[in-house]
Amino acid sequence: MNRSTVTFGEALAAVCGVLLVLVMFALPWFQVEVTTALTDPLAANGAAINTGSAFEALPGISMVLLACVVLFVVLPLLGGGPAAARVDAFVGLVAVVLIGFSIYQPPGHEAPGYDVVVTTQVGAYVGLGLAILAFIGGLLGMRQVSADSRALGEVAERL
Repeated sequence: MNRSTVTFGEALAAVCGVLLVLVMFALPWFQVEVTTALTDPLAANGAAINTGSAFEALPGISMVLLACVVLFVVLPLLGGGPAAARVDAFVGLVAVVLIGFSIYQPPGHEAPGYDVVVTTQVGAYVGLGLAILAFIGGLLGMRQVSADSRALGEVAERL
């Protein structure tokens, strides 16, 4: 199927994918607070707080999300079609599951003698929202391609 226009769903998925990359770099996704345990009453109780972007906190997942974004952007440029719409929807679902799981189970490390607390920051939630919108864009693309195919079938029947 050779189309010269991009459907709304494909455009939504592509725009959300590009915004997802920006959010992955620019916004903090997780905050790590490390405090010393008070096992010794004379020990100083210090705390260190650090925030990290998606690339700092989730290096493996970030690479998969980047691959998802590449598919979101490249597939409409290659002509789209039913297969591209299904891939957009599947890739959007993968992104939603990965980000959702990282929010549900944030990355963390245990260190003897220290209390480590990892909290989710705004970037993870914005990223999840963009992934959900990209998934919806894939679904809308599938719906639009299906409607276009039905319309072409009706025109062919009339001829």
